[in-house]
Amino acid sequence: STVFLPLFLNDKKINKKILKIILIEGDIIKKQLQWSEKISSMSKKNFEIYIDKFKRNHFKVMKMQLVKKHHRKLKLYSLGFKFFNTGVLRKFSRESVKIIKRGLVLNAIRKIKIKKLLIVSKLNKDLYPKKLRKNFDKVFEIKNTGHYPMIDSPRLTFKSIEKFIK
Repeated sequence: STVFLPLFLNDKKINKKILKIILIEGDIIKKQLQWSEKISSMSKKNFEIYIDKFKRNHFKVMKMQLVKKHHRKLKLYSLGFKFFNTGVLRKFSRESVKIIKRGLVLNAIRKIKIKKLLIVSKLNKDLYPKKLRKNFDKVFEIKNTGHYPMIDSPRLTFKSIEKFIK
């Protein structure tokens, strides 16, 4: 899920609105936990084999989650997957499964008292049921995008944000 939280502050010195956007990227509800559940249920040996393949194929994995062709800089972006700490990922996956199943992430989002925008891929819209969508002031579905709408279609992503904050 990609959640944008625009924060409006009034700076009296320059007498202008300053806009900040907080980006939350990750699972919010149980329906979105497939990858984390898979990782957290693996034996240590199977996990190491899985992660080794993932690290060797980081660019292919990233490309599979996208719809459009992308600039070569995407290879640099995907390199981050090659260097993450596997122990931390496994622990994070286990803990996030527990937290999300208890509804703590969704409850935290509900308590945020500023306007909330959810941007999703139209291809993945089934991962965002009404019970999740109703917690946002606006939901934009972006066509022809994969798991990362902000990479597949930065122009439409930013247009959605712009439309939301006006």
